[in-house]
Amino acid sequence: MTAAITTPVSIRLATLGETLEGHEDATVGDIVDALGDAGLGLMLLLLALPAMIPIPGLPVGLVFGLAMVALGAQMASGAHRPWLPGRLRRRRLRGRMVTEAIRRSLPWVKRMEAWLRPGRLRDLTSGRVQAALGLPVAVLGLALAVPIPFGNNAPGLAAAVLACGLLVRDGGAVLAGLGLTVLSVLVVGALVVSGAHVFDAALALFV
Repeated sequence: MTAAITTPVSIRLATLGETLEGHEDATVGDIVDALGDAGLGLMLLLLALPAMIPIPGLPVGLVFGLAMVALGAQMASGAHRPWLPGRLRRRRLRGRMVTEAIRRSLPWVKRMEAWLRPGRLRDLTSGRVQAALGLPVAVLGLALAVPIPFGNNAPGLAAAVLACGLLVRDGGAVLAGLGLTVLSVLVVGALVVSGAHVFDAALALFV
């Protein structure tokens, strides 16, 4: 078992937070560059966590959702390092908000680690499977980008579980993440439908 697999996800995340600390006006590209060789798994986790634990002023939905769609496309193409289009790379974020999101999410990540088993069903985290996960990751990104209240939490949780599974090569967590992906799509779909009904009902009051 390699050091990359045995290193706890929380430690990798905390190290990333320390790297980004002090960036008053960081770009999305700065964050991607700070990942170094951590790969796509840590990038996916970083995009997912603010959706689970919202930070005021951090544009989770559209920006992070589109970044996750781009990440899913890269995974599907067999890439091993994150890359983002120039327009997304230049998007500016407050560095303090990103580090605050990491700090507030660490207790949740540590709880999640208690259920992870590095190396379990490892074949489900192979390169081919990771490429196949590109589609569900892109779908989760689209779900994040949908501007509906309370619509980010379920896709964010699904993406975080998938990311942790990839980071420690836990195929069981990957399977759980895929199940949560299906559930989150259903939740977001239900919220969209119910929101449309509420809008129609409100509109009818003025027509």
